[in-house]
Amino acid sequence: MRCVSSGITAVSQGDSIIVRSPSYTPHVLLLGGQDTPTAKQLLRRWRHAVGWRLPSHRVSTFQWPREPGAAPPALMTLDAHEASRALRRQRSAPPEETFPAWLDRAAYRGATRALAVADRLVRVDEKGKPAGTVSRIVYRYARYSIDALYDRAGLGSALVALAKQALGAAHFDLVVAHSFGGTLALRAAWELDEGAPGFPRIDLITLGTASGPTIARSKLLQPMRGRDGRLAKPRPLSSWSHFYSPSDAFLGAPSLPAAFDGVSVRAVDTGRFLRPGFGHALYDYLSTGPVFEAIRKRLDSAADTRVAPEDCRSA
Repeated sequence: MRCVSSGITAVSQGDSIIVRSPSYTPHVLLLGGQDTPTAKQLLRRWRHAVGWRLPSHRVSTFQWPREPGAAPPALMTLDAHEASRALRRQRSAPPEETFPAWLDRAAYRGATRALAVADRLVRVDEKGKPAGTVSRIVYRYARYSIDALYDRAGLGSALVALAKQALGAAHFDLVVAHSFGGTLALRAAWELDEGAPGFPRIDLITLGTASGPTIARSKLLQPMRGRDGRLAKPRPLSSWSHFYSPSDAFLGAPSLPAAFDGVSVRAVDTGRFLRPGFGHALYDYLSTGPVFEAIRKRLDSAADTRVAPEDCRSA
């Protein structure tokens, strides 16, 4: 079947026809977490983990500012297909597993319990300062995200504004957000819906994004909390898939489903806890089969358009 107007290949499906344009290049927005490297490093990790295996596409990202008032980031865009051809022969080897499995499991379980308890005990005052010994210890290692969550010095408001700016900078067929970047993407999508109900629909994939007590009760997400205490799913999200790893102790627990409605949740294996990244690294999440397949399917369908049968004819 070929469309009369454009001559592109089409396939019948029910009462409509799915048209795939070979000239369309899907566009991905990649958002990093609180320890986001430079935009170039983020693009390099994408390219090495999944870019070389995906159909032709573009991916854009930027560096989160470290403090309020910093210059707005410029989106960096990579033609991932052209730039990654050589990677078919030069892929990064996974880190070696140097610790026995029993020690890895014990370390993960201990870290998970400790972080889950700390998450429940963290308290921050109205000015965003940690209150209590446990809160001060956690704050030392998660200062950036806690400052943003409780809008200390306006950091949270600034990051949400930048996330909104990024989401509106172009038409993105998919938004992939890692760790704290997922929290900011959700808040920005909710604000876009509040300010412009007709905003284009967003397909979102979150990787290792937590929503334990510290996040769920934060000032950043407070406007999204409903009467039942649960957080509302932003209406601009046409689809939302969340992936977490059982060896990712930084989550404390896969608590995202408990805080939000309307999200597809799936566990993936990012490898051992006792290795670089502690099961939380962006590269490790992107390298898992289920995450790759979710990204590939969305990019494959991005160029599909439904048209009426009368607009096409048999070839």
